[in-house]
Amino acid sequence: MVLYSIIIEKNGCISGVHILPTNNTDKGLEGHVKEALFASAPWFPALQDGKRLRYKTYFSVQFP
Repeated sequence: MVLYSIIIEKNGCISGVHILPTNNTDKGLEGHVKEALFASAPWFPALQDGKRLRYKTYFSVQFP
């Protein structure tokens, strides 16, 4: 499993990907997930009172 924090900009682009430390993180997998995130289609930005916001979110990617 690889844990990440990412920043989604107002336009939906990812501006930062940070790998969170875990005991079982495979360094090779980290790089592939990071590349996939930056190559992905734009994300939906957060909205507050109808205005787009820059925000930080966390997620994990699990491998069999």
